[in-house]
Amino acid sequence: MSKKPPIKPRKTGSRNPNSADDNFVCMVSPDLPNSTRVIWSNRPLFIWQGKIQKIVVRNKSNGNEWTRYITENQNTTTYTERQPLQPGQNYEWQVFFKDNLSIEVNFKVMEMQQRDRITANITTLEKQLKAQGKDAEAIAIAKANYFAENQLWSDVLQQIYSIDKPSPELDKFRQELSENLCKL
Repeated sequence: MSKKPPIKPRKTGSRNPNSADDNFVCMVSPDLPNSTRVIWSNRPLFIWQGKIQKIVVRNKSNGNEWTRYITENQNTTTYTERQPLQPGQNYEWQVFFKDNLSIEVNFKVMEMQQRDRITANITTLEKQLKAQGKDAEAIAIAKANYFAENQLWSDVLQQIYSIDKPSPELDKFRQELSENLCKL
């Protein structure tokens, strides 16, 4: 990846993420501290560091919520509700530990017209790469680069994390990325 994400994760708690402190949470994606993060995916991937109990995604216009309870060593989850998140809608990602709200991040699924244009471009890119015989990891990296060129950092990370069995290089990159974004 040639571009670096301007993601500035939100942290709560006071200790290093590598410690056993139960009060440390670093929200990696989606995130942007001073404004609402616009994302392409209507089934986003949520990435964090720290021990949390659950996450809630709340539609800010109608109050509908999706709750996901988190297992002890889990640090990612994908929105899996039957209905995808809606284009143009604003959402709030809330993280809870020890039954208390820890932190929240606002994000928005981009407007339908822009989303449809990007979907068409991504579909064309994927078809071209499949015709060239590229594997799933190469396709995911190409999509991640496309999203990086369009400053869609949450979607970059979603592509990078979409590979179930990543190469050692991609696995190392993912680990280092999350660690670097969460350094105190």
